[in-house]
Amino acid sequence: MPDCPHQTLFCDSPLVTSRYGKFVHKIVVIGDDFAYGVGDTTRLGMIPGVAHHLHSKFKKEVKLKHAWELFNQGRINSTSNDWLPRSELNQSSDSKGYFDKVFSSKRMESAEVVIVMIGFTDARAVNLGRKPISAAETVQNVKSICKVLRNLGKDVWVCTPCTNGDKATLSPAQCEENLERVDGIAAYLTANEDGVKMGPRLDTNSYEFKSRDFYSQDGVYFTKKAYIKLSKDFNDMMLTSLIKREFESMKALLGL
Repeated sequence: MPDCPHQTLFCDSPLVTSRYGKFVHKIVVIGDDFAYGVGDTTRLGMIPGVAHHLHSKFKKEVKLKHAWELFNQGRINSTSNDWLPRSELNQSSDSKGYFDKVFSSKRMESAEVVIVMIGFTDARAVNLGRKPISAAETVQNVKSICKVLRNLGKDVWVCTPCTNGDKATLSPAQCEENLERVDGIAAYLTANEDGVKMGPRLDTNSYEFKSRDFYSQDGVYFTKKAYIKLSKDFNDMMLTSLIKREFESMKALLGL
């Protein structure tokens, strides 16, 4: 894994496109290593990953008229089990998981848009000394997370897990199951059952992220160049829905 001195850090301070906007909207990025931005090269103390590079894109986007805050809530080595909402757990628990910690926060509970990047660590759970997570479990967990987010009224964008380094780091059986994991997530997003939108595909079935320049020396994690492309793709995909969010807030203010 590339050096990441702040790998357990939750970035609770947002990146803000403008400090002078009367209207403020929020985007939260949740998930694992790729949500956090492992492999990105930012200056010391700067928030890495897609949140950082989307912020740079949005600041230059003339079609966005309101201020947007972006929160990086990625957690390295986290699995889809770690992100399950408490309401979706079979056993009763008083402790908050990552999902409930994020969306019970006063700063982030009102986020209108959530980017979900989960599943990469599920394929590696056993390698990390954790309970194995099957492809079917990952898919069900993603569905559960998205269902709760949609019930909270949020726009949800989901990426398929990155699989570029699987052959070098996983067994043949793990690689095979990870393909099932990717196919299951992609099928759910294509069916669009819950109004969840498919973000950029990061798996090797897509040619978009196959360039060698997009990966660190180990061939597993993204480089800064890949995160810049990912943010550009998200900007192109999300822009219309973000403009709609801005319009809806204006209508609400005017009582329309």
